[in-house]
Amino acid sequence: MKTYNKIIAVAMAGAICGSTAFSSISLAATKSSEKEEVIYANLTSSGDIEKIYAVNIFEDKDIVDYGVYETVKNMNTMDKINYSNGKITIQNSEDKLYYQGVMKQNTQMPWTIKVRYKLDGVEYAPSELAGKS
Repeated sequence: MKTYNKIIAVAMAGAICGSTAFSSISLAATKSSEKEEVIYANLTSSGDIEKIYAVNIFEDKDIVDYGVYETVKNMNTMDKINYSNGKITIQNSEDKLYYQGVMKQNTQMPWTIKVRYKLDGVEYAPSELAGKS
């Protein structure tokens, strides 16, 4: 019985060490690069969302990032952006790299913005306000 317990203990220790090693390798292969991210939104005159953009800023040379975008655009270098299935990879040739991702149409902002226009205490639709003084 003691031999059987030792075999089980060694097998479990091996399984734990093996799974930890494979998890570390897997995480290292898919780790995102450190970045700054700024979110911009273009709104209609009434405050509805037209487009939402994420501008991502990196100082790494070998960049890996993740995001769901309609399109991506390198904003400051000629380095090619590879984008597939939500994964972005770039070989950066400069000290900093800025790329813009246009968010999918159904993306929501964490705020509700409503814009109203008043002139002399009277509320106007944006289209009616043009040219008034």
